[in-house]
Amino acid sequence: VNADLSTRLSWVYRRAGLAMLITSLTTCASFIATAASSSMPDLQNFGIFTAFVIFIDYVLVMTWFCAILVIWHNRFEMKPGLCCACCDDCGGKCCQGGCKLLCTFSNLETTTTLSQRTNPHPSEKSRVVRFFEDGFPFAIIKKLPARLTVLVAMVILLGPMLWQVSGIAPQTNPEQFLPDSHPFQRFFDANAEFDTSNEDATDQISLVWGFESEPLNTAGVNMLFDASFLGRANYRSDFTLDAPAQLAILGVCGELQSSPIVFAEFDSATSITTKKYSCWIAAFKEHREAYNLSFPVADDATLAILEWREAMIATGSQFVWDRDLGYHLDSGNVTLRWTRLRANSLINRRSRLPANELRVHYQQWEDFVESINVNAPASLGNAMQIAQGEGPQNKWIYMVLQELYVRMALVGIGTGLGIASIVLLLATRNLVVAALCIVTIGAVLVCVIGCTVAMGWQLGSVEALCFMTLTGFAVDYVVHLAHSYMQSHAHTSLDRAHTALQEMGISVFWGMATSFVASLVLATCQLQILAKFGLFFMLTIIFAYFWSVLFLMPLLATLGPSSKDSSSEHETEFPTTHDGPHKRGGGSALKTQ
Repeated sequence: VNADLSTRLSWVYRRAGLAMLITSLTTCASFIATAASSSMPDLQNFGIFTAFVIFIDYVLVMTWFCAILVIWHNRFEMKPGLCCACCDDCGGKCCQGGCKLLCTFSNLETTTTLSQRTNPHPSEKSRVVRFFEDGFPFAIIKKLPARLTVLVAMVILLGPMLWQVSGIAPQTNPEQFLPDSHPFQRFFDANAEFDTSNEDATDQISLVWGFESEPLNTAGVNMLFDASFLGRANYRSDFTLDAPAQLAILGVCGELQSSPIVFAEFDSATSITTKKYSCWIAAFKEHREAYNLSFPVADDATLAILEWREAMIATGSQFVWDRDLGYHLDSGNVTLRWTRLRANSLINRRSRLPANELRVHYQQWEDFVESINVNAPASLGNAMQIAQGEGPQNKWIYMVLQELYVRMALVGIGTGLGIASIVLLLATRNLVVAALCIVTIGAVLVCVIGCTVAMGWQLGSVEALCFMTLTGFAVDYVVHLAHSYMQSHAHTSLDRAHTALQEMGISVFWGMATSFVASLVLATCQLQILAKFGLFFMLTIIFAYFWSVLFLMPLLATLGPSSKDSSSEHETEFPTTHDGPHKRGGGSALKTQ
């Protein structure tokens, strides 16, 4: 390997390049699938952004990092430490050469030339390297009884995890943004625990007339590229506020007055309870009667409403019902396109109720709308109800999003497994190995989801996002080891598994260790969306690592295919270790110089 720097880098590329490409493509595809399977722009942006990050990271590692590594190897690797650079004769290895060597950038000895000159023995490998090459987990799985014991133990672990997974449920608690002990979170929890009081502000529900059964034409809407275009309203062409329509709306005001789903405000000074709703048609009726004008207005009431508006403004009063009446100007003629009544619901405006509780309130208002539509005149048409607010602040939208997360999580997991199956089959070109890898990834999914359920997590927005990306994170170590196994030209399945562990065991471990530290830092965040993602990522990489080395590798050592290529030209002498001489696959390995 150390014949020269080119050979050394070639060995690195051959050893890890293709496996890194496969894992990067798999993870990218998983995040692209997250974006494609989601109808939410935020999740689409997250999936696309993360996929590009992974792709760019792979490109930079394979190009820029290697170029910087060459410069460091040739000019900086064997320089003395700065702390003792001026000590020419201190006797220590790092002091040799002192300032003269520190300022020299040519004719330097490198680790490559040093290895050629000293020809180090394999026993000089560090204990850590030897531990992962021949110790863990190979020392456990090299004997068949121990190998079978490990496999049985891992399968037994799936039992309680599957039982926990069966208890997963959509979120029934309010969305948590901060730790339980945080004062703000305690306030949010207490606010959601009690029913709406007399002092609480509640969400308004609007009963709207004048729209088709499909009120919004969403053709051409793409929130990912144009967030400002939300669609076009579908107005009813035959909507007319004639006398029957006026009387029908006035009747709805009476039903709101007696409805138990409308918030009632109690005045302790007068002991009077007042239903909180806004009914412009009742005020219009009072105005007409005060001026001895007839009500309802015959034919279309648009002109009479405009005269009422001008009369109130002329007296210095504010016309507060403009937002309840939708006018349309066409060729100088003003018509009324839509109208609405507003009523305060029983939903606390500051609360974050779970989807199952919001669904109860939603159905109550849907039943109310259905009852008023039974006898609605044709000129008025059917009403629809909408909640106050935009985006997630709208309680009905928030409810639908919570329910959507459940479906998106299932679709994301299924799509991720499908993509992983295709990539693994192409990477290994062996159906048995690909199937064993998918079984391993499935076991990782079960363990991670089972742990989250055991910790009390419910399937909300954060959990759904984590589950959608789970397969992409869980596949890395599996692909690295399976690809290295298939690249080995050793004769038996056990030797091929040993080769895979020698080639990739320590790399996979340090990949897991660095990811663990990063996720541990993220898990300490106050914001629960970050803390949960960090904890989820930590569980994923831990289970992915241990299932890869303690389940996949014993499986491959027992059921994996043997090498069909037994020619000596594909075998490379592997140095004698403390376990004795053996062979290492040579398709991607070069003779040690």
